Amino acid sequence: MGIRTLAIYLAAVVLLFASYYTSSEHIGRYLKYLIFPLFVFFLLFYKNIVVKKFLVYNLVLYTGLIALNFVVTMYNGVFHPRFLEESFLLIIPILTVAAITGGKETNIKNAIDVFFVAYVLSFLLFFWRELINVPKLIKGFVTAIRLSEFPTESWLAFPLGLFTIYYFLEKRRWFFLISLCFFLLSFKRIALVGFIVVLGFWFLNEKVLKKSFQPKQFAKLLLGVNIIFVASVYLFVSGFFSIFVKRYFNMSINHLTQGRFVVYNDVLNQFSQDLWTGSSLGSIHLYLRKKYETFEYIHSDILKIVIELGVFSFIIWLLFFIVINIKGEKSVYIILFLNILFITDNVFIYFDTLFVFYLILAKYDQEIIYRKNSE
Repeated sequence: MGIRTLAIYLAAVVLLFASYYTSSEHIGRYLKYLIFPLFVFFLLFYKNIVVKKFLVYNLVLYTGLIALNFVVTMYNGVFHPRFLEESFLLIIPILTVAAITGGKETNIKNAIDVFFVAYVLSFLLFFWRELINVPKLIKGFVTAIRLSEFPTESWLAFPLGLFTIYYFLEKRRWFFLISLCFFLLSFKRIALVGFIVVLGFWFLNEKVLKKSFQPKQFAKLLLGVNIIFVASVYLFVSGFFSIFVKRYFNMSINHLTQGRFVVYNDVLNQFSQDLWTGSSLGSIHLYLRKKYETFEYIHSDILKIVIELGVFSFIIWLLFFIVINIKGEKSVYIILFLNILFITDNVFIYFDTLFVFYLILAKYDQEIIYRKNSE
């Protein structure tokens, strides 16, 4: 077993335990942050070390935005340790993937497979009791669409969704079917919506329109989608949709959105004065945790970035995040899925989701480099 293979398997073991402990909210979940120093150590034994440019660009983007937000935070006099915590959470997935893929001859395809198995094993270890009762799972899946409750519902739906799309695009049938199975079992409605949208976009692009890959067009599409979302949130909070929801759903808009209407309205009013320059990383989490019992996160990373980093930084982030991470045609589907999660969930500071995201893009980046060298 080579030094690179040994490092991958050790990291997978660490990730397996960290993932299991994340599901149980045990302190052991922090083990995953040891993968970066572990690989830095193994890099000392590599002959050729190469850091992928797109990861460097991501690192520069985030450190720049963090530095700018730090200046704003200090100017407003609202610094809190949560700022440092969230800054770390933004950067550590990039550094970890950079360390893992730092060996010039690293087999990223094999690494993705090994880490996928680690996540699946952690799911099996945590939910094995629920998985035994198959009739209950089948029955529960029907009602879960409406109630958003399922015996094996898990945050693992986010990284497993990325794996499922990856294996679908790679046309690796068995890996795809296995990942799809566990993705469905981990049940998150927004992840399922994202997966369906990605498949629909793939079918439209690949089978109907059959257009050649155009990165600029895709970037414009995502920019438009996110801008429309931000505008819709503004209309949503201002009560623009309230009459429509009451008329056609016979319920209040707050009930329909599971309490998010009140929270969105409250948060936007609280931080409205700093909307252009931003409040501070982690400020929404601190505010919600202090005021509400059931809400600690705003359930929209796009809205979080707008409020905490400010409108100017949001535009910079959105534009460069899309452009930097487009690594060939297949990458657009991975980016689209993550962007959908950004709209209505909190994966912006989830290590596992961003770790898998950057790792898959590193694989596509490696393919582009090999293709150019062979030509």
